[in-house]
This record gives sequence, C-alpha cells and structure tokens, in this order.
Amino acid sequence: MITSAADRRAFHGCFEQAGGFGQPTFNVLRSDCLRPLPAAVRKDPEDWGGKKARQRLEADLTGRIAAAQGYEVDCVNAIDASGIAAAKDAAQERAREIHSLLSKIRKHPPQTMTGVLILARAVTLFEEAQRGNYDGGE
Repeated sequence: MITSAADRRAFHGCFEQAGGFGQPTFNVLRSDCLRPLPAAVRKDPEDWGGKKARQRLEADLTGRIAAAQGYEVDCVNAIDASGIAAAKDAAQERAREIHSLLSKIRKHPPQTMTGVLILARAVTLFEEAQRGNYDGGE
C-alpha cells in the first residue's frame, strides 16, 4: 500500500485506488508494474547506492511484490465467492435478450392502443436493462 508522498512519487504509475462503498480509498500497488523493478536495480547497480542499500531496496521491492500479489489473489477470490461476476454476466445476457425482443417488436408498428402499450413497455424494459448494464452499449 502507498502511504506517503515519497512512495507515490517512487511508484508513480504502479498503483491504483481501492476501496469505496462508503469506505476511504487507498492506493494499492500493482504486482505487474512492480515485477520488472528488481531486475532494473540489478541491471544498473551503481544507480542505487552501495551493496547494502541495493539489498535493502531489492528486499523491499520483493516484499511489496509479494504483498501486491497476495492482495490481487484475495480480490479475485472475493469476487469469485461473491458471485458478482456471474450475476453481471446473467444481467448482460438478459439485456441482450431484451434488446433482441425490442428489435422484433419494432418491426411491427403498433396498430392499436394495446400495441402502443406493448412497445412502450418493451422500450422501458430495455432502458431499465441498459441502466443496470453499465457497459454503455446496446
């Protein structure tokens, strides 16, 4: 986790904000961005100070990478356990089905008041599905 301005500068582009839902947000390091850093320290050792300083830096980076990977695994497990991904997929499938139904209904212009009501309900249902879909497309 990024806790200081110095860390934000040092790890610029290697973290993202987490939290929300009424909780404060915090900056979490991303392991994919951190993995190349120990190799960069070993590649140009003179840029990082003496041997002990480099060893401390490599140990710090290794610990941060392990912590970031652990957090990412925990997030994936929490998402899987919550069932939210399956619910999102199901909602998107229902939205596609509603869109298909609306397309079929639109091919037949309403001739009666009942037809107008059916069309209006289909359009409203589609709009509700779109609002809940969040992916922005039909």
